[in-house]
Amino acid sequence: MRKREGYIIWPEYFDSSKPRKWRRVSKSLSVDKPTIEEIKDAAVKAGFTVIVDPEAKHPGFWFDSRGRLIVKAQMKKSAVIKTIALHLKKIREEKTRSKKR
Repeated sequence: MRKREGYIIWPEYFDSSKPRKWRRVSKSLSVDKPTIEEIKDAAVKAGFTVIVDPEAKHPGFWFDSRGRLIVKAQMKKSAVIKTIALHLKKIREEKTRSKKR
């Protein structure tokens, strides 16, 4: 068995259209259908080292290939997810502000 080099982070963790069963963050921290690139940008802004696996499929959503991230961090996975969610929310807010202009 290969040893993992970090935490596996799925886009479903941050998707507001998914039920709480699949999300790992509250509805207030989630965004609508986040892309793997947005999550990668949020993780990099948070200061994490990231490896992107764009072809991976979440076992619960085997029919949908959205990819996954492997995040290297020295904190608990729940703290990593919340930190990425905060940065992801900021990225989305900046995008919506720039579109309104």
